[in-house]
Amino acid sequence: MTKPYRTVAAAPLWLALLLAVPHAAPRAEPAPAMPVAAHPFDGQPAVDDSMLAAARGGFDAGNGLLVSLSIDRLLSLNGDPVASSSLALRDVGAAVHGGLPAVVGGQAAGAAQLWQTASGQLPALVLQNAANGQLIRSLTTIDAAVNSLPALKNLNFGDSLRQSLSTAVMPR
Repeated sequence: MTKPYRTVAAAPLWLALLLAVPHAAPRAEPAPAMPVAAHPFDGQPAVDDSMLAAARGGFDAGNGLLVSLSIDRLLSLNGDPVASSSLALRDVGAAVHGGLPAVVGGQAAGAAQLWQTASGQLPALVLQNAANGQLIRSLTTIDAAVNSLPALKNLNFGDSLRQSLSTAVMPR
């Protein structure tokens, strides 16, 4: 016959072991994989490189260095885009020498897009808000690309770009 104090003292140990050991449960079968929908652009012909080059903007420095620069702004209200604008520099080299030929585009609340040749800053995106509790976001994306990293390092392009754009694109 066992003594009662051992049974009482062993009860928490057995309970702890019982809770620590996972119970054997039947394993659920994995859910069948959802069929992947075809992408809308599958099967479409690729865009010609010359057309893409014209749309991207940028310049050729003549020594094999190709530079591309674009700035896009998006303004959204409660997650819905309400206005956007973009700037694609056609000739970044001319911008250094005083001119700034660019293609500027914009769209506001689903209206027709406006594309024009402009010089100077990006058009301002303004949203007047008369209601409380609205989520307003402004996103500015700067895309700068080069085809040769060693040439870029030699030109110290990153610091020059950061300094030039820090005053041109400031949060307002």
